[in-house]
Amino acid sequence: MLSAQDADTALAVLQRNEHIDLLFTDVVMPGTIRASELARIASAPPHQARVVFASGYTRDIIFHEGRLDEGVVLLKKPYSFDDLARTIRQTLDARA
Repeated sequence: MLSAQDADTALAVLQRNEHIDLLFTDVVMPGTIRASELARIASAPPHQARVVFASGYTRDIIFHEGRLDEGVVLLKKPYSFDDLARTIRQTLDARA
């Protein structure tokens, strides 16, 4: 597992590592890059990672015309550890 304290550090992690299966990020993160842009980069080659966003907002920048982008999952806050584990497992399983 790799981690980052902000969006800029997360981008650097993505740039240093080719094999990323899943990006778990809050919709609103500190840093100069937006979480939606970070997700776009992570889901593109070479990573082609699945993306799970966490958010406490009912409407976010990750919605387009009322829908989430293909391959993007939203985990609404507050969530339990079980919710997180189930969402990550389902998201990774959907990749197969």
